[in-house]
Amino acid sequence: MSVGGIGAEPGQPAPAVAAALAAAEIPPSKLGPARRARLTEEERELYFWILRRSLRRSMVRVHSL
Repeated sequence: MSVGGIGAEPGQPAPAVAAALAAAEIPPSKLGPARRARLTEEERELYFWILRRSLRRSMVRVHSL
């Protein structure tokens, strides 16, 4: 997510990003640190493991092009 863009308050999404999030009905509780604040330590570890694994798999596909 683009944060601190032109016309944005520090730590807030750029206006175009904020508009897109609002149009998609994505609440602030689903963004940044707030989206994982309710997770236990074990859930957070799993969450980051999934993100890292997805990143590695997408990088492999890009390199094979």
